[in-house]
Amino acid sequence: MNITAFIPLVSVFGCLILLVLVVASKRRKIHNAFAIALSFAVIRSFSSFMLHANFFPGQATWWYIILTVSMLALIVSYYRFVLIFVNKPFRWPGYVGYGLIGVVLTLSLFGYYVKDVYISGGFLHIIDENKYVFSLIVLVFAAFGIGIFYELIRRYRSLLDPALRNQTGYLLLGFSIAGVLGLGNAIPLLRGYPIDQLGVFLFCAVITYAVVKHSL
Repeated sequence: MNITAFIPLVSVFGCLILLVLVVASKRRKIHNAFAIALSFAVIRSFSSFMLHANFFPGQATWWYIILTVSMLALIVSYYRFVLIFVNKPFRWPGYVGYGLIGVVLTLSLFGYYVKDVYISGGFLHIIDENKYVFSLIVLVFAAFGIGIFYELIRRYRSLLDPALRNQTGYLLLGFSIAGVLGLGNAIPLLRGYPIDQLGVFLFCAVITYAVVKHSL
């Protein structure tokens, strides 16, 4: 097992603990929404672990597909969580997001996204990545990332109550951490390592703290 697999392994157990904390807390609609997002974070972490641990090299492509789809599902589900937090309905952009996830999943399963994936020296190598599917994935991330920042910043600026501003600040902080570490995927020399997985765990930890301790 490669040493790079330890980051997602720690994230798996960490996100599972956070999921238990959220599920065990006062159950409200917003808690359920974040529990769904955490579930996708667990799936993402586990698929990243299986991919980098390289126990079954022949299954690497399938784990990469699960990793990609769960990443998309995580950001769309967090967008839904944010909309609940700011008291807005989940409208057509969210449904389009889930639809695009289905498109990416279908294209990936039929071999139109990547031809092969393998791990060498702990580094992820992607063979013949379809630039159009990759662009679609980036578009989904960018669109929902901008949407999340827009909703949270708009709410933060509209609030006067320090407690409510702190709640919103935690949600902004958590997503910002994930965004900064996720930028490593845009750097070829870093994309092959699970650096962004650390961002996912820290993001989940900050939001869980806000949900459980600050009674969102």
